Amino acid sequence: MHALSKRVTLLLLFLTALLLVACGSDSPPATPTPIATTLATATATEVEDVTTATATFAPTVAVATEAPTETPTTVPLPPQDSLADSVTEMFISKFGDCGAGVKAFPFDPAHYADEGALWAVVTLGPDGCEHRIAVYQVEGDGWYAPWQSLALSNGTGAVSADNISVVEIEPSHLWIKIDSFVGTRGVHNDLVSFRDGTTRNEVSERSLTVSVIQDLNGDGAFEFLVQGDWDRGFGIYDVTEDIYRYDGEGMVRVVVEELPLGYQDLPASVIEANNQAVALAMAFRWTEARVIIAQNDLGQHVNDVGWNAQFILLNGRFVDGSVPFYQYIYAGDFEAAYEVLKQFPPDQAFTAPITFLVSTDALPAIDAIGLLQKTSVARLAEPGRASIYAVHAWALFAVDPKDPSVLTELQTARTYATKDTYLIEAEALFIGFQTLACIDAFGLTSIDADTPSNILFTNQSAAIRLVYWLDYAGEWQLYATLQPAETFLVDTFLTHPWAIAGETEKCIQVYLPKSCIVTINLN
Repeated sequence: MHALSKRVTLLLLFLTALLLVACGSDSPPATPTPIATTLATATATEVEDVTTATATFAPTVAVATEAPTETPTTVPLPPQDSLADSVTEMFISKFGDCGAGVKAFPFDPAHYADEGALWAVVTLGPDGCEHRIAVYQVEGDGWYAPWQSLALSNGTGAVSADNISVVEIEPSHLWIKIDSFVGTRGVHNDLVSFRDGTTRNEVSERSLTVSVIQDLNGDGAFEFLVQGDWDRGFGIYDVTEDIYRYDGEGMVRVVVEELPLGYQDLPASVIEANNQAVALAMAFRWTEARVIIAQNDLGQHVNDVGWNAQFILLNGRFVDGSVPFYQYIYAGDFEAAYEVLKQFPPDQAFTAPITFLVSTDALPAIDAIGLLQKTSVARLAEPGRASIYAVHAWALFAVDPKDPSVLTELQTARTYATKDTYLIEAEALFIGFQTLACIDAFGLTSIDADTPSNILFTNQSAAIRLVYWLDYAGEWQLYATLQPAETFLVDTFLTHPWAIAGETEKCIQVYLPKSCIVTINLN
């Protein structure tokens, strides 16, 4: 029994050994003992070294050095000077220049930053050349023009680098302002915009000075002002300016106009004030128009009412010059002009040649017609003003001292100011220059009795002359009957008119005393 058990045990051991050898040839050990032992005993530093090596190794393998992709290589932009040189060369090779080269300058990088560096190029040179402008964009080491070039408007004058600038009208466009000089006094004003592949000459006007950028109503968008400060000589300026504003699509010219009732549901009082201010402004009565704007706060509106107000506030401004009388008229302040006129007695103000305002008689001849154009329109607007008719009479006299309308305008002025001493004097002065059929037509009366005066009448004619005083009611009071060669000295007052009549003539002449003794020879 023992012998059998031993043989069975040996057989089982042998079979087990065979099975172990067979399994070992198909599967590795479940736990590789040597590696497990090494990792288990490694220090923290060693683990970090392994981790670092693994982290830096993976990207190195991933770099496409052996299999290039289609992504282009980015090249850094060259220096500014190099960019300017290259874009200048490109522009001239295509368009040429006007004999003085070109100006190349970059736009603010804050604009269109996602599209790369933008440069504008403008031709420089004399009047008569077809000046051009173009915008180029830097991309890598090359150039291309995202917008077409543009020939500036006909009449563009001499373009210099000092009169080209990037301006801010509103942020959706790029804007360039160019002022070029034509001849000795003219300036061509251009405003060019760039956006979405389009180059456009937004404004092109002729004026006498450079254009101005200004935010008139504080809304953040800037207006383009074409100034017309017409220097009429001797330091006199007729200030006129056109306003161009951005309306969401482009620049439009502000046109001053009256508005219908119900416009944008505004109160009738606002529309009426707007229309009154516009009517006065169109009659060159700028000062009165500005008073209405201030009284009704028209400038705070963001519609056409507000733009009408901005135009009126900007135009017809007083510019301090050498001849305030003229400047007040161009500024539409006829009350102030009349106050200057009254500083000179009528027999001095209405005397040719006119030199009472300046030291030369050239100025009235040069500018009287310009004044007459202003006063002719101003006197017709409502309400009527004595000052405007008085200044208009002076302008008529300056143009033609023999114009009979001078007296007519002085008489009209008196209908608005019946007790104006200066108008009475001026009217009497012109009545004395003429033979009148009837003095009653002039409605003269004595006013006050403040300033004494004397008149010496001498009858140098061969007929009888009658001397009348026109009393406070305008009635004729006979004071003297003068035979030929007789004289009559009367104590009177500065504002008391006197009339001379003949035996068969109701009125020959009318006189108004001066501030001293006056000798009147009756012929």
